[in-house]
Amino acid sequence: MDIALIGIVFLAFVVSGGVKGAVGFGMPTVAVALLSTAFGVREAIPLVALPSLVANIWQIDFGKGLLPLLRRFWSLNVAIAAGIWLGTYFMTAIDADWLSTGLGTLLVLYGILGIKTLRVQFGRTAERYLSPVMGALSGIVAGLSGSIIVPLVFYLQALSLGRDEFVRAVSVALLTAAGFWTAALASEGLLTWHHALISLAALIPASLGQWGGSRLRRRMDQDRFRTWIFIAMLLMGANLLRKGLLPLLGL
Repeated sequence: MDIALIGIVFLAFVVSGGVKGAVGFGMPTVAVALLSTAFGVREAIPLVALPSLVANIWQIDFGKGLLPLLRRFWSLNVAIAAGIWLGTYFMTAIDADWLSTGLGTLLVLYGILGIKTLRVQFGRTAERYLSPVMGALSGIVAGLSGSIIVPLVFYLQALSLGRDEFVRAVSVALLTAAGFWTAALASEGLLTWHHALISLAALIPASLGQWGGSRLRRRMDQDRFRTWIFIAMLLMGANLLRKGLLPLLGL
């Protein structure tokens, strides 16, 4: 790997770690989007596995409020695990241009929904039926693209959880996703020793970024910062759409 590629990898994980530290999620999404400027989406996805797993272990709160959330969202997390295995399997068979187009579409959707601050609410009765469906859908999307944000985070926001409950629920879901995603990538032969070594080295810039992002979170206006994150997601998604659609259209 030449010095330019090393610089891109370092920058991608510093930035994605910073987003993770600042808003609590988004590391795989941002990292894959940035790494895809130098690698294909399929090549970029395995590099994110270990930093994502470690970042979510670091973030999770193992306090006394964790067990009730595990009971409440067990079907969501089981479905996420199953969906990720399925999505990762399909990812190996899909053309790289379609993967770029799919990830670009997700990022554009994520950016638009975030900027518009769309709010939908579900009650506890609906949650019983929606959790396994949304978990499976989120897992499949994560396995295909490396991004579990859509629809997982928007679904949890729609449950009107308290701030601490929301952060814990997201953390548990992301940790579940990261663990099973790493195992699924290895099972499909996508997480090779070469990828694992790069991913292991990426823990350093990712940790630096997460530490910096957590400090930034205490100083910046959260709403303004999140808006800029969503705008950046939209722009990265538009670039991935361009890269994926032009070859598919023969341009």
